[in-house]
Amino acid sequence: APRRTDLAYLARWFAVPLGLTLVVDLITKGVIFRFQTVAAAQAYFGQHPWIRPHINTGAAWSMGGDHPGLIAALTVALIPILAFTWWRWFRGTSVLEDLAFGCILGGALGNAVDRIHAMLPSGGYGGVRDFIWVDLNMVGINYIWPTFNIADVGISIGFVALVLTSFRSKTPPTDSPSVPST
Repeated sequence: APRRTDLAYLARWFAVPLGLTLVVDLITKGVIFRFQTVAAAQAYFGQHPWIRPHINTGAAWSMGGDHPGLIAALTVALIPILAFTWWRWFRGTSVLEDLAFGCILGGALGNAVDRIHAMLPSGGYGGVRDFIWVDLNMVGINYIWPTFNIADVGISIGFVALVLTSFRSKTPPTDSPSVPST
């Protein structure tokens, strides 16, 4: 199938998901963390069933939390690699792949803003601002999911979408010579 590379298509299926993920992530973090400290935000929201402000200095599930500078460097390095990968091999190949990379890159940029801000002299909050809290005990599962944010939701949705695209059958290019069957 030919690639769709017209700007209207790429804007709709890549740029819009990227922008929405990034903007909604930054706005929700700004609203939840409008206080000077995490403790003040936690005190304001009290025991709200879904909101628990938390700072994550690591990556997913706080991995690498003892090395926030390394995690920030990896984040900054991976964003252009992801963008290049999408541009070179996936851009315009399917709506689902463009949407997936848009969500992943929007989420990566949202968390990168926090990581870069944490490295500045002002220090920001010192890591990624997470706030969505899911206690699975409410549905009979003895587990509390690690706190996350909208950027993480975008990354997860994008990842699942890419996994789903890997299961569909690929049609051979139309210009390839046919191989006679024997």
